[in-house]
Amino acid sequence: MTLSLFIIIIIISQFPYPTPMQEIQLRTPNITCWLLIMVLGVVGVEADPQTNLLNEGCSSYTATDKVVFFANLNATFGQLQADLNTSSGDAVWFATAQQSRTSDPVYAMVQCRNYLSKADCLACFAVAEKQIRNCSVSNGARVIYDGCFLRYESTSFYDQTTLPGNSNKCGNKTATQASAFASTVNELVANLVTATPKIKGFFAATKKEVGGGSNGAVYGVAQCAETVSQSGCLQCLQVAQSNIQGCPPSTDGRAFDAGCFLRYSDAAFFADNHTTNIAPFLEGRGGSDSKKAIFGGVGGGVGLLLLIGIILVWYRHSRKPRKSHKGDILGATELQGPLAFKYKDLKLATKSFSEENKLGEGGFGDVYKGTLQNGKIVAVKKLLIGQSSRAKADFTTEVKLIGNVHHRNLVRLLGCCSKGPELLLVYEYMANSSLDKLLYGKYNFIFFFYHSHAHNMPIHQNISLYLWEVPVLLDNQISFELEKEEVIASSIGLCPHTIQLSCILKHVLTGERQGTLNWKQRCDIILGMAKGLAYLHEEFHVCIIHRDIKSSNILLDDDFQPKIADFGLARLLPEDKTHVNTRFAGTLGYTAPEYAIHGQLSVKVDTYSFGVVVLEIVSGCKSTEMRVEADTQYLLERARKLYESNMHIELVDERIDPNEYEAGEVKKIIEIGLMCTQEAALRPTMSEVIVMLLSKAMPQLEMPTGPLHNLFDTERRPKEASSSTASASSNATVSITQLTGR
Repeated sequence: MTLSLFIIIIIISQFPYPTPMQEIQLRTPNITCWLLIMVLGVVGVEADPQTNLLNEGCSSYTATDKVVFFANLNATFGQLQADLNTSSGDAVWFATAQQSRTSDPVYAMVQCRNYLSKADCLACFAVAEKQIRNCSVSNGARVIYDGCFLRYESTSFYDQTTLPGNSNKCGNKTATQASAFASTVNELVANLVTATPKIKGFFAATKKEVGGGSNGAVYGVAQCAETVSQSGCLQCLQVAQSNIQGCPPSTDGRAFDAGCFLRYSDAAFFADNHTTNIAPFLEGRGGSDSKKAIFGGVGGGVGLLLLIGIILVWYRHSRKPRKSHKGDILGATELQGPLAFKYKDLKLATKSFSEENKLGEGGFGDVYKGTLQNGKIVAVKKLLIGQSSRAKADFTTEVKLIGNVHHRNLVRLLGCCSKGPELLLVYEYMANSSLDKLLYGKYNFIFFFYHSHAHNMPIHQNISLYLWEVPVLLDNQISFELEKEEVIASSIGLCPHTIQLSCILKHVLTGERQGTLNWKQRCDIILGMAKGLAYLHEEFHVCIIHRDIKSSNILLDDDFQPKIADFGLARLLPEDKTHVNTRFAGTLGYTAPEYAIHGQLSVKVDTYSFGVVVLEIVSGCKSTEMRVEADTQYLLERARKLYESNMHIELVDERIDPNEYEAGEVKKIIEIGLMCTQEAALRPTMSEVIVMLLSKAMPQLEMPTGPLHNLFDTERRPKEASSSTASASSNATVSITQLTGR
């Protein structure tokens, strides 16, 4: 700035104040002088391309032909720079380029924040390009900065909005007026999420005063990639909103994803002239007063006609008898569904649902890996209507529920297809499959059943079940219409009309485990599960109970972050109720006793299942595993006894390196698992579980005496158990031990 002033003084000295004779002649040089002063004043202000690195990632796959790949990469980056540096009137903050007709295609995208100058945008792009080249020959990479982001892939990704790895970055400084600041941030972010998808270019920058302006203001920006749809932009920003909610009362926070960016701060990071008036987009109105008057008159007439039409439709509809949905509380809140796919497109994507593309087998259908025409890899779940009358109901339930729920720890439903020979659900693809595969690997389950009627000879038959082909020795009265592999054994206890309880002799588990998880990964999975369930129970606008939380329904993304899946059994809980009585559905061994026996459904049912999975993650043992030895304990019983004996370290999976964990941390995790599996009234909420997981210590627990009975343990269940159907109450009793804090 000092240099600028010196130059200005020199310039002024060359143009002294004019005499009357010189005034006209010197007017032009004086104008030039002031223009130079203005230019130098601007130059004197420090530029800021905002190159604070937020996130980066490289694909684990490499290019086939390095020479071709680098040539394509250089060409696309060169095109991006040329587009950003366009000489047209308006600045350009977004560009795409591709070299697709080669053996190693490259698709690239760059986007700057709209408040950056062209020079700052180009500077940010230069930094991003240098950084992303550190990925060497990876065929995909991305870098995200405060001021811009850059990404390239081997397939087109321009319409992608959310991907695994979406996250947040919070500042380390706390606002002085924490409560007022957090409230202002949440309101500002909500307004940006609502308005930005409606604004041309998908960009909005605004600010909101804290406490009437006496405590400063909050500045916020939201932006989506210009190639996504309006609905995709909204969906992406909703996920970002969920992620950024964990930042306040930090004075600044960011959330980023494949197709959007969200940021707030207590300090201005954009100029006032870049502020967007988002008020019209919040109200759903816009335009001048004259336009409003015109549209108001026309709209009034149209509205009257629509009102008459709606009344007529309602009258006709009200005269039709309504179908009753017994035992289904989905109607508590009406939800909209996700996007619709064409059957032929999904058939092509999965290679006609070939065995080569099959990922696994479910109760009402199979799951296939699919590659869409744009190159996006998805998981397609095929529900066979003919297999069960419940399939269509479960399809509707899952579409409505998960299609409206967006959280980083819940699997994302991309769309569905209801027109075709099968009902199809399209999910984001999880490369690391499900948690159970890494905990237990692939097993052969061998069941031996002996009926009390000796003249009934057992029948040996292979049954294709979830994930595995299972050799089963069956009695001829066993029902074959069972949902999943865990339910085969557990349903026996609840359906004595198909086979008596005394018929189960033993269940042998054979096979080798494949894969492993270190201690940190296991702790991250536990925390992620808790966050996902807390969102379903407490943060979503209606309370959702999953009802089937277990290790096989926890999927893992590329970073081994958990995503809760399979919402086919999920139910909505009415706002005015804490629990409901409904038919049993789920998997014994993971299901809370009060629900399995008495049909009492509440969010604490999911809490119980979560506790069981926690103990599975710690031990590497399956909760429903039955062994040949009579004195072998079930997982919950073993965990409880080891904890009472202060030998909890023995529960830890022997495959984990002992140097990875501390005894105190192991004890805390086991305590949480046991707390979640105690009596319903004493179980913590999932938000309380999150607090305990993030805390360094746990309150010492007073352990009760008395055995813990597992519902799967038929040897210890009372013999007077009811022989009614699975949904009816039973005379059987189960002793539930308690955990209470001192």
